[in-house]
Amino acid sequence: MSVELGPLGRQDEEGEVNGQAALAILTERGSVMKPLRAAVVLGLLVGMHGASSLAQVPKPDPLQGDGRVSEFYSWSGELSGPPGRLLRSEPLPATLGLANAARQERILYTSTDGIEGKSLIAISGALFIPKGTPPQEGWPLLAWAHGTVGIADICAPSWQARSYRDVRYLNEWLSQGFAIVATDYQGLGTPGPHPYLKVRPDAYSVLDSVRAVL
Repeated sequence: MSVELGPLGRQDEEGEVNGQAALAILTERGSVMKPLRAAVVLGLLVGMHGASSLAQVPKPDPLQGDGRVSEFYSWSGELSGPPGRLLRSEPLPATLGLANAARQERILYTSTDGIEGKSLIAISGALFIPKGTPPQEGWPLLAWAHGTVGIADICAPSWQARSYRDVRYLNEWLSQGFAIVATDYQGLGTPGPHPYLKVRPDAYSVLDSVRAVL
């Protein structure tokens, strides 16, 4: 299977999504995945608002736990456009992957700063595609919101190994034919503080991870 990542091109009819894990559909049109419709499966996200059209990436601050990750996590240019735009991707090392994934990528995408609610920021995460032939309507997509792992960049799940529990849980979803996009959350992996236990930053991080891979 040959699938490229592409940004989500539209919102839902109401312009908002309510839910912690969003379920969407991936389908192939040539070599690019196109979005169909997002559906809600849990309740956490409280809505979405447009970000400013242009923003500067924050400088790394070691006192906030920044650093000790690869250059992939640092975006050097300006950020523009709507939130949920894929900036880049790279293969995820096998040691950080899931056994039931046919393909696994580390991703960097734009989102809304959940602290002040306006500026664009870069957020990292991972995408896992299941094995086998995709159904005619495309792979269903599960957005995974991970639990506590720490607040330093090196704690980002796309940089370090996941817990045994999470690996078993996510592999089970892959075996059932679900693709998985897993955000690291704002400030985990990427420059800037991680706003631990803040609902809005986590909500934006999850929502825009779905947009970024559709």
